[in-house]
Amino acid sequence: MPQNRASQQSLFRNTISTIGLVIAVGGFFSFFLLMVLDLMATHSNPYVGILTWMVAPAFIFLGPVPLGAGAWLARRKMQRETG
Repeated sequence: MPQNRASQQSLFRNTISTIGLVIAVGGFFSFFLLMVLDLMATHSNPYVGILTWMVAPAFIFLGPVPLGAGAWLARRKMQRETG
């Protein structure tokens, strides 16, 4: 049975979802890099701690917001196209 193009297209293959994924993955890698830097530093730096334990996790948790918004918009667009 041939399927139409809309059913084969992923909801996450759009610019907004890609931006959200990049933000979340970048926050994840930044968190671990800053965590290693904070744990291995000989002198404590409060700014590295703020970046490690507050800012980087915020990007990890806020990155999926545009990812979901892009999927929602793509779903709405597919529903309008199919009728």
